[in-house]
Amino acid sequence: MAPQKGVHADDLDVELERLYAEHVAPPRKVIRVGAPGNRAMIRSYCSQVWKAAGLWDRIQKSVRVTEFTSPGDPMRIDYCYRRNGTRGYVQTLSVSRAPADCKLYAYTAARIAARAPFNSEFAAVTDVPLQSENERHRFVRETLRDVGIEPVRMDHFATWVPKLKPTIQ
Repeated sequence: MAPQKGVHADDLDVELERLYAEHVAPPRKVIRVGAPGNRAMIRSYCSQVWKAAGLWDRIQKSVRVTEFTSPGDPMRIDYCYRRNGTRGYVQTLSVSRAPADCKLYAYTAARIAARAPFNSEFAAVTDVPLQSENERHRFVRETLRDVGIEPVRMDHFATWVPKLKPTIQ
């Protein structure tokens, strides 16, 4: 079936396991949560933070925006919460992979703010800190700021969420 080969190994058990894995065992499926910096990874982290804060059952997930934009708009905002007569929206943004997505969220936030019958606040969870010396980061920060979206670094999200906890309904 195959040509004979000799093997020199210090540990026969380790070498037998390697040979078994390479030639006999069925291939293992690779399961990826997401590469660093992609929105799925950021959302997964944010979901863990919401759950750890005990707010998972008090927020809405994957909220449609068609009532504020246009019928058929496929966009969904990742998380929505209510507090003290204000509705808050939180969207994940991968600045390192898709910085232009901030324009889509900024447009949607402006439409929600203009058409919503209630006060609105917006936050964007970014995969990287927005550095002022980086031209793309400045673009993202200014685009978000122009419509009143607060950028929240992913590594600060775990301290940002507990501040909301006492007021979320």
